[in-house]
Amino acid sequence: MDEREQRKIRRRLAVLRHAEEVTGSVAATCRYYGGLIRRSPYRILIPHPGDWHAVVDLRGLSGTTTASASVIPRSAS
Repeated sequence: MDEREQRKIRRRLAVLRHAEEVTGSVAATCRYYGGLIRRSPYRILIPHPGDWHAVVDLRGLSGTTTASASVIPRSAS
């Protein structure tokens, strides 16, 4: 098994553990890790600061898309 396959397995296990131990909800875990978005625009709450990459993957579905991302600063509370 090569490194790429091992990474995929580790990610899948992390998603399953998150659903079971943290959220107790597959839907909440999909929102946290990403999933199929059915509406636009979609807001993503970033769990911690740092560098992030946004990816649009049609996962084999037919269609086209245009995408953009912008940072909306948190309001001072």
